[in-house]
Amino acid sequence: MFLKVCGLRSPADAQTVNPFLPGYGGLVFAPGRRQVDQKGAGEILQALDPRILPVGVFLNAPEEEMKNLRDTLGLKILQLHGQESPELIRRLGGRIWKALPGDSPAGEIFRYLEVAEMVVLDAMAPGVPGGSGRTFDWSRIPREIPRERLILAGGLNPENLREAMETVGPAGLDVASGSERSGRKDPEKIRALMEETRKWNTRMDTTDSLEEPFFRNP
Repeated sequence: MFLKVCGLRSPADAQTVNPFLPGYGGLVFAPGRRQVDQKGAGEILQALDPRILPVGVFLNAPEEEMKNLRDTLGLKILQLHGQESPELIRRLGGRIWKALPGDSPAGEIFRYLEVAEMVVLDAMAPGVPGGSGRTFDWSRIPREIPRERLILAGGLNPENLREAMETVGPAGLDVASGSERSGRKDPEKIRALMEETRKWNTRMDTTDSLEEPFFRNP
């Protein structure tokens, strides 16, 4: 199981995250308080440990804009939080994580798993496409969804991470507000998140990274 720390907004955030080596670091290009532009993202990536793979988070962005930022910045994964279609995901190619509401029906989730490497199930609502800091009812995740293709998001923090791992058992955990204090990345919270993740991996004899994609969208 891996941890993605999302919402890096400055080189200082990157330097805070670096010592703990989560598998992934998220840069948000979607509108909101964590949004960064291309210049700011480049500065963050220069400060980010290269062992932490950068994920670009987008919301209904133009196709060419996403491709350009991926190529220019060296983003390893695009995480899409809007109404992006499976057809768009096919055209984008590469590693794509598609965010969906946590209560999405199995058929909708499987429709995206045909073209995306992972689905990110989040506490999404109309007008709130993620990043709300709220959890959702994990029992509503369809049992038939393969956990090795599922990333859990929404209100995760050091206090509920173990419960999330035991209840859902996803491949990855996506944490934003739960890694922050006063709007900035907090080393003690990130330390606690990584410790819980690694304890789980030791117990389950698994890993805290996904170095190579097992699903390819050519």
